[in-house]
Amino acid sequence: MPVSKEMQTRREILSLIASIYDPLGFLAPFIITGKQILQELCRRKADCESKLPSDLTPMWHKWTRGLRDLSELRIVRSNMIEEDAAKSEIHCFSDASTTGYGACAYLRQITKEGEVKCSYLLGKARVAPLKMITIPRMELQAAVVATQLVSVLERELKDLLPANTATHYWCDSMIVLNYISNDAKKFKVYVANRIQQI
Repeated sequence: MPVSKEMQTRREILSLIASIYDPLGFLAPFIITGKQILQELCRRKADCESKLPSDLTPMWHKWTRGLRDLSELRIVRSNMIEEDAAKSEIHCFSDASTTGYGACAYLRQITKEGEVKCSYLLGKARVAPLKMITIPRMELQAAVVATQLVSVLERELKDLLPANTATHYWCDSMIVLNYISNDAKKFKVYVANRIQQI
């Protein structure tokens, strides 16, 4: 993908980021950095045709160099789903930070011979909203993304996955885990809506 060093307006940056086709989320950890640069321009209310500020230029050049390197990236995309596996599980991990949040899902199967096979299925990463929210809320939003990913996978792979496929969600936020397991307490609207989605 050709990238010009002169490509430094908000419009050009948006166009380049939007042109990257990655439906399965293999490149999500890379693309999110480009989105963070774009978001910073939005935060500064930069005009669509204004040049990239000098303090963001090194970060942009580093990102575009990485974009050129993507042509060397090779990913094994084959997911050989064992329909008669002894055990079949979907594991979905979610996490968040001050700059973004996301989730990714893997298929783990144990064959009848005892061989363990793991393969990446789907991932999604998003930048943190412009309006700052707390890390626990970001972690909760990441958990929502995890449930959405699994919902997509269960719908798209329903004819391929064994009927006994179990789903496991992984989250390292004790606050979120307590939110989800608490049936007695009434939460504020933001939290309550997301718990309901989960």
